[in-house]
Amino acid sequence: MTPPALLLLLLFISLAEGHVVQSFKGTCGQFFITDPKDQNNHIPPTILTDNQDPDRYKQICQRYSSQYRYATLYDTQNRIPVYSAYQYTGHTKLKRKTTWMIEPQLDELTASRSMGSESKVDKSKRGNYQALNKDFNSTYHKGHLYPVCHNDNQPCAYATFTLTNAAPQTSSDNLDWYHKVEAKVNKELEKICNTAHIVTGVVPGSKWMKKDNREVNIPSHFWTAYCCTGKPGGPVTRAVLAQTNPLTIDNNVVTVDDLNQKLSSLYGSSVPATGFEVFGSVCK
Repeated sequence: MTPPALLLLLLFISLAEGHVVQSFKGTCGQFFITDPKDQNNHIPPTILTDNQDPDRYKQICQRYSSQYRYATLYDTQNRIPVYSAYQYTGHTKLKRKTTWMIEPQLDELTASRSMGSESKVDKSKRGNYQALNKDFNSTYHKGHLYPVCHNDNQPCAYATFTLTNAAPQTSSDNLDWYHKVEAKVNKELEKICNTAHIVTGVVPGSKWMKKDNREVNIPSHFWTAYCCTGKPGGPVTRAVLAQTNPLTIDNNVVTVDDLNQKLSSLYGSSVPATGFEVFGSVCK
């Protein structure tokens, strides 16, 4: 085999096995709701598209300590995630990381398959397509999409500390989101469901966090939805949509279908004609 052909083969293997994938289903479909008619068919939320920039939205199978922990759709233009999807199996008090990681393959396709420190990427490429620690200032926290408090497993909790799973959030919004949404979901699921699928996301806003000629979008909304299947009478669901700064929860959003309709409007032209769906047709 000639050297150029070998190089192409190695690059293909890296892309096929890597964190940044062409399709969630082939690598980490287990983090998405399952079609009740076909248990092998996992249904991710709608994948956004951009006709002007086909490479804008990246599918990431979040890998930490040699295992996939959850999945994230990432917006490389705004340098924030669109959503993170995970399977909820309970919660307990766990340790938090003191440092935040990045996704090396967003900036350098041949880089490490697992999330890691910023030093994993060549300095000339670092942060070209994602937020870095230096982009955040004292005004904005790194707001988890997949939160630490929705974990009963320490490695999974550590895996949430990657900037591809975080978006700018004020201190007060961060606290409100925890008390009014994340902690409340824990209490609800304790009563009704041992396991559930959860998707949490953000909607890009009109303001930006700017520092050293770099910009990170500040979301206009945070949203979340859960679906607990296998219950008598059908799936149990709940959805929340909240405007940010200050956090204002839309109390009219009580079903996943309501959320789907609102997100279809908020994401605009990035959504296909069929509209945005968090759980496909499984949970409404």
